[in-house]
Amino acid sequence: MLGLGAKMFIIAGPVLVYGTVASVVYGVIDRITTLFWRKKACQSASLSLSKNYKF
Repeated sequence: MLGLGAKMFIIAGPVLVYGTVASVVYGVIDRITTLFWRKKACQSASLSLSKNYKF
């Protein structure tokens, strides 16, 4: 016979695992898109600066 704590983790265990995995996947996707966006923004900023100002 399982105690109350063990019964709670029968349902909560998979929910915790799914939530953790989902947050890791979201974090990786967010990090990749943020890096790509920053790289693209820096390139366009440097291009616009080089067109407007002559160094």
